[in-house]
Amino acid sequence: MISIPVLLRTARDYLLLWLGLAVLLIVFIVLFTIATNSSLMEQGVEHLKTPFIRKFLTVLMGTDVVSMLSPTVIASFGFTHPLTWTVIIVYCLTVTSGGLAGEMDRGTIDLLAGLPLSRGSIYNAVGLVVLLKGWVMCWGVWMGTVLGRMYVDNPDIHLDSLARVAGHLCVTYTFIVSFSLAISGGFSRRGPAVALSFFLIFYCFVLNVLRAIWPGFDALKWTDFLYYYQTVIVVRDEAFKWRDIGVLMSASTIWWGVGLLVFVRRDIPAR
Repeated sequence: MISIPVLLRTARDYLLLWLGLAVLLIVFIVLFTIATNSSLMEQGVEHLKTPFIRKFLTVLMGTDVVSMLSPTVIASFGFTHPLTWTVIIVYCLTVTSGGLAGEMDRGTIDLLAGLPLSRGSIYNAVGLVVLLKGWVMCWGVWMGTVLGRMYVDNPDIHLDSLARVAGHLCVTYTFIVSFSLAISGGFSRRGPAVALSFFLIFYCFVLNVLRAIWPGFDALKWTDFLYYYQTVIVVRDEAFKWRDIGVLMSASTIWWGVGLLVFVRRDIPAR
C-alpha cells in the first residue's frame, strides 16, 4: 500500500536537492576518474606500499588492494570515497527525517492524517521516494565513471565489474534508508531522528577504521554495514557477493517492517 499523492508530493518537495546532489556526485566521479588516470596518480600509488597504509587499506577494502591494483580497482574507490558517501547520506537523512518526523515536528502531519490515507501508505510512499531517487544517485556514480572513462580513453576500466559494485552500493543504500526511515517514524522531532541515524552511520565508519588499527574490534564487524560492502572483492571476483547482499536485504526488511509497525501503532502528539 502506497499513497501516490504523498509519493508525488515528497518527490516534488525534494526535487531540487536531489538534482543538485546528483549532478555534484556525477561531476565529482568524472573528475575522480580523470585524476586517478593521471601520471601523478601513478607516482602516488608507491606510497600505498607503506606497511601501515597497506594494512589499513586491506581492512577497509576487505583484501590486499596494493597487490591487485588495476584501473578498475582504482576506479572502484570512487564508490567508497568520503564525498560519495556524504552526498548519498545527506540526501537519505534529509528526506527520511523530513518526510515523517519533520511532518510531526512542523505540525503538518495532522493534515495528512486527516486525509483518507493509511499511515502505512504514507510511510511506504516516503520510503519509496528515498529509495528510487537514491538508487539513481548510486547508478550516477557508475555513470560518472563511464563518462570519465570515455574522456581518458582507458579500456582497462571494466564497466561490467563496476556495474556490480553499483548494484552492491544500491543494496547498502537500501539498508541505510530502512533504519533511517524506521527511526524517523518513531520520533516526533526531526533533530533527534537525524542525530540517531547519523550516530549509527558514524559508528559503522569509525568501527571500520578501528578494525584497521586493532584486530580486537573484528568481533564487532557483523554490526558494520561496510563489512558487507567491499568493492574491491566484487571487482576481484567479478561476481556479486550474494551472501553480503542477502544479509543487508534481510536486515533492511526487518528494519522496514519494524519501522512501519511502530509508525502505524504509535500515538502522534497533537500540535
